[in-house]
Amino acid sequence: MVERTGVPLDTVIDYTPLPPHWEDGGLSFVALQTGNALRAEGTAMHHCVASFWENVAEGKSRICSIRENGRRVATLELTSWLTQDRKNDASTSSAPGAGQHSRYQVGELVGARNSRPAPEAAKAVGTFVEEINNRLRVATTVGAIDGRL
Repeated sequence: MVERTGVPLDTVIDYTPLPPHWEDGGLSFVALQTGNALRAEGTAMHHCVASFWENVAEGKSRICSIRENGRRVATLELTSWLTQDRKNDASTSSAPGAGQHSRYQVGELVGARNSRPAPEAAKAVGTFVEEINNRLRVATTVGAIDGRL
């Protein structure tokens, strides 16, 4: 893994604005921010999440372990993209990136051995992604308002 990226496996990748830990209905989302953490998750869950290290190091993916009472139940990959605000048209603004904000989406959600995760985990993932995207939208809107004052 380190050979492809040149990034040591113990390097902590900054996942900001994602929280390092988040909880919903008895499930905990734990950010996996090192290659070693990805390797441990892949070993425990019997899947290939460790191969995502290059995408994590490059900022293309963010990986979370979903746990119930400390027991791993699923692994989540999030990807992000820039989206255009409906109310703003960046082509009419002189500020680069005006009218845009990041949004996260589910890249993959798998259980042990790439099985389908429990419905409770899938529902919690939906809540997590919605909450993160709402926070980003509000932060972008507030930042845009502050920038115009």
